[in-house]
Amino acid sequence: MNSKALVSLLLLVLAHTGCARGEEGEDRIKKALTRKVSFEFVDTPLTDVLGFVRQLGNITIVVDPKALDGRDKTSINLRVADMEMGQALDWVLKLAEMEYKIQDQAIFIYSPDEKKAADKKPKHANDAAVGILRAKFATGDAIEADAAMLERLPHLSQEILSMAFDPVKDDILVLVPGRDIPLHVEVRAFIESAKAIAPGATFKFDDNLKLLYIQSKEGADLRRINAVARALRHAPPPAPIVAEKPQIAPIKPPRPPDDPNAKAKRVTKNDEELQF
Repeated sequence: MNSKALVSLLLLVLAHTGCARGEEGEDRIKKALTRKVSFEFVDTPLTDVLGFVRQLGNITIVVDPKALDGRDKTSINLRVADMEMGQALDWVLKLAEMEYKIQDQAIFIYSPDEKKAADKKPKHANDAAVGILRAKFATGDAIEADAAMLERLPHLSQEILSMAFDPVKDDILVLVPGRDIPLHVEVRAFIESAKAIAPGATFKFDDNLKLLYIQSKEGADLRRINAVARALRHAPPPAPIVAEKPQIAPIKPPRPPDDPNAKAKRVTKNDEELQF
């Protein structure tokens, strides 16, 4: 995954932090688009119209910044009566020469011309990401970061994504190896241990961002897994295994052979001492 794709992922994920995730989120959007609506716009700016649709359907709308270039001041003149919201949104976007699709639990609005140009344009590693990311989390914390900054600081992207999910509301627990899981614990070993206490949970490890996503409908499962990670963080790391050095007995030097002449001299000396 290149850096621009990573930033795009962050923008889309954080835009729908408060919405349902997974298939439930997409089903919720599809259901909202079938709702019958009636409204009339007269010389209304496109951005105001999209804001109205966002509030009316209580859905998340993400607009490609490039698609808004020159279109944000487009005036919409449209009257609909008892029409499905999805069809009405289609007409609004047709007047602005734009399209939409359901992507990552949000309505993503883009320009078909921009999409075709992007598909044909060769990718370059030094392409800089653009845009401002603003997000407010369930904890009340808010963050604002330049997309180029996220590109330069991948660990910041990791930190933001780890905060983007609320285990209580989203049924997703995000753990960061090295922060939430001690470095001396292998992720694979942690997953196997977690499966033993939460067999209904699903685990997915993002190798690019180094994030472990754990999803379960049972909040007790996520609490147990989080408790295990917390216990591992507070437990002292295992002592390093030091190989014992083999005990080597000292080698005694060989005893030199006796000198027969020296023995004879000692006997003679003793004999002399005995003679007065």
